[in-house]
Amino acid sequence: MSEISYLQNRISQLEDEIRKLEKERSNGEDLITDVTIKKNRNLEEMQRRRNTVRRIDDLRSSAPYADTVISRLLDVYNDNRGGELDSNAQDIINKAHDRINAINYEIQCKRDEIASCYARIEAIRAEEERERNEQSKA
Repeated sequence: MSEISYLQNRISQLEDEIRKLEKERSNGEDLITDVTIKKNRNLEEMQRRRNTVRRIDDLRSSAPYADTVISRLLDVYNDNRGGELDSNAQDIINKAHDRINAINYEIQCKRDEIASCYARIEAIRAEEERERNEQSKA
C-alpha cells in the first residue's frame, strides 16, 4: 500500500505543477496579446506623427521662419524608432512563444508521468487482487 500512497502523492504533486505551468502559460499568452496590441498602437502613432510632419514640411515654403522647427520634427519622427520598437516587441513575442512551447512540453511530460503512475497503481492493485485470490483458494 505504501507504494500506492507514494504514487498518489506523486500524482497530486504533478497535478499542482501542471496547474502552475498552465497559469504561467496563460500569463505568457496574455503578454503576447498585450505586446502585439501595444506594438501596433505605437507603429500607428509613429506613422500618424510622420504624416503630420510631412504635411508641415509641405508648408515649409509658405512659412520659412518655421524651418528650424520643421527640421527638428523631421529629425525626431523620420528616424527609424518605429522599426526598433517593432523589433524589440517581436523579440519579446518570440521569447514568450519559446517559453510557451517549453511549458507545453513540460506539461505533456508531467501528464505522461501521471499516466504511468496510474498504470503502475492499477498493476499493483491487480497483483494484490491476484495474490488474494491465490490465498483464498489455498
